[in-house]
Amino acid sequence: GTMTNPRHAALLLMACILAAPPARAQDDGPMLGSKDSLWGSLGLQYRLRIEVRDNADLDLDEEDTLLMGLQRARLHLDLNYADWLEAFVQFQDSRALGYGNSATVYDGNSDLHQAWARVTIAKIFSIKAGRQMLVYGDQRLVGAFEWSNVGRVFDGLRMWLTYGLGQIDLFAAVFTPDGRGDLTKGTWFTGLYNSFGFVDGAITWDQYVMGLFDTPGAMPAGTVIDPAAEPEPGPERSLVTLGTRLRLVMGGVSTGVEGAYQTGYQYGGFGNDDITVDQHAYALHGDFTYTFDAHTRPFIRFEVNHASGNKDDSDRHWRRFNNLFPTNHGHYGYMDLASWSSALNGSVGFGLKPTEIVALQVSYWILARGSKYDGC
Repeated sequence: GTMTNPRHAALLLMACILAAPPARAQDDGPMLGSKDSLWGSLGLQYRLRIEVRDNADLDLDEEDTLLMGLQRARLHLDLNYADWLEAFVQFQDSRALGYGNSATVYDGNSDLHQAWARVTIAKIFSIKAGRQMLVYGDQRLVGAFEWSNVGRVFDGLRMWLTYGLGQIDLFAAVFTPDGRGDLTKGTWFTGLYNSFGFVDGAITWDQYVMGLFDTPGAMPAGTVIDPAAEPEPGPERSLVTLGTRLRLVMGGVSTGVEGAYQTGYQYGGFGNDDITVDQHAYALHGDFTYTFDAHTRPFIRFEVNHASGNKDDSDRHWRRFNNLFPTNHGHYGYMDLASWSSALNGSVGFGLKPTEIVALQVSYWILARGSKYDGC
């Protein structure tokens, strides 16, 4: 993520027209069939977002004013054979306004966004396989990134067990960016996530361990390569992230803390492809919000974040925290200048939330690098 000196400032104005709220894995739609046989729902979502950015690069000498429109349409079919068997398919078309407006132009804007099947046993154990969203905690490490015009999904397997105090999840996903689907040259993302709930859900305590592993010759996740071409492999990684999260929501108070430590190794550290660099990194977060008991529900909020960054080349350890697959737009300021990686930032804000769907908030952020050796 990009960091900046606190003395600089940027103006970011975003207007959302017909913008849907963050989508769940599926949305309610008109019912199809009867629960005595095959039944389900059909849903349609359309989102149009107009965005204006000015001086987002924090450089007054560069003209970077941007006016853009983004539109996204989704159509899903959710089918249930019984309470224990469900299938979900979602198609998506995502594009910028004015781009590809000719019937002779096609750049692959439409795709199969989700396609999964779920089996539930005894109402407490579920297995879900296929292309799906993964969302955990506050999405600081794993999220659906629904603010983007495409969103994030994973091809993989998820299993979870619900028990008296909470739920434990086990997941595994794979990326094969060379387009050939060769799992021997892919990147694997796995994890174990346990969540306890206390005092009728007022207190949530999560613990997790996640692994990001490259097989030899793996491509960086997200790279798009011509299937007929010979892919150029990226640096190999073997990273393990251990962390915990605690949140309290009671009365007018909402407060939480989260901490994570990262270990492992990666090849090609500090621009040298011949060395293996050990990973030693950490990230910390804390926030506090108090909502007053009034008609317009005024609130105040404080937040602080820190994630380690690299030291100079003589350290010979990689200390920049890997943010994995987060949804960062709702964190660290809406300007999207920061992430939970080599970061030191904090904010104070206040606002009103008269209804569940209407809110007004003003926040002041100070953003800085976690290390002077990490670039913006």
